[in-house]
Parts: sequence; C-alpha cells; structure tokens
Amino acid sequence: MLEQVSEKAADWLISKGAAKKEDRDIYVYGLELSFSTLFSVFLILVLAIVFSDILYGILFLLCMFTIRFFCGGYHATTYLNCCLCSNSLFLASLGITLFTPEWLVLPLTLGICVISGLYVFIKTPIENDNNPMTEKKLKRNRRISRTIISVQSTLIVLGAFLLPQFASYTYMASLATGVVAILMLVAKLQKRRKEVKA
Repeated sequence: MLEQVSEKAADWLISKGAAKKEDRDIYVYGLELSFSTLFSVFLILVLAIVFSDILYGILFLLCMFTIRFFCGGYHATTYLNCCLCSNSLFLASLGITLFTPEWLVLPLTLGICVISGLYVFIKTPIENDNNPMTEKKLKRNRRISRTIISVQSTLIVLGAFLLPQFASYTYMASLATGVVAILMLVAKLQKRRKEVKA
C-alpha cells in the first residue's frame, strides 16, 4: 500500500512538472521513506498520548531520530518491520520509564547516558552494506554524530541534576540514547556475523 501511495504521489509530482520522469524511481523511494517515517513518528506520538504523556514521545523522537541519521545502526528490512521496531522500542522505553522505582531513576539515567554516549561517540558511524559511504561522508557523519551525542549527553546529565522534578523525562532521554547505542551494536554484530560466514 505504501508503495502504491508513493507511486501515485510521484506521478502527481511528475504531472505537475515538479519532478522529472526519469527520476521517478528515486522519488518513489524517497516518498516511501518519508511516508514510513512520518507514520512511525505519528504512531509514537499517539502511543505516548494514550499511555502517558506526549512529552515522552517527543523526547524519544528527538533523542533517537536526530542522531540515528548520522551514526547509523540496525535497519529493518521492510518499512513495516521498521515501524514495528521503532514503536516497540518506544513502548519498551516508556514502560521502563514509568515502572522504574524512583530511587533508581537518577543512577540509571546517568549510567545509561554515560555508557551509551561513550559507545556512540567511539563507534560512530556504523556503515550499512546497502548504503556505503565515501571517506568524506564518514568523517562528516562522525563529526556531526559526535557533536549531537556530546550535546545530548551533557543536557541529560545537567537535567538529571538541575531539574530533579523532571527526572522521568531525563530518564526517557537517556533510554532513547541507549536505544541508539543498542541499534549500533546490533548492526555491528550482524556485520561481524556476515564476515565470519563469508
């Protein structure tokens, strides 16, 4: 269904002169990716509202999606699997946030933030075999993702200490950072397994 909607949207763009006919496949792919991402974002925000507070959804999206584009990591094989994976990770993070005993929130926030922040900083970016990067793009992505993770981790740590009344929000941000690190680790392990089999 997503492919059909994207094809119709690409054909409409071509009919209006906004896109070239020879670039149709590129537009279809880009539209599929955009619609899939928007749908995932929408679902995460709806789930956040239904189960708790929209701010949890916004924090998760900001802390995970802003850096994922540059640092790479695990990518699902289909748009449906991507949507299911993203939403499952959000629900798991939300559940952990809501059900962690209050006395554990600060140490877990700091521990997860520091460990995952360091992992992302050291290992970024993870290349995807389907989308190899030039050396220039690797350096650029490394610089950008290191900047983002440094700022993000600093804000989480400062928020944890300076805004204790918002501890659950800094905890969610820390968990989202942890999700990024886990997705990078999964991609790294998958790549290693492929190399061993080859």
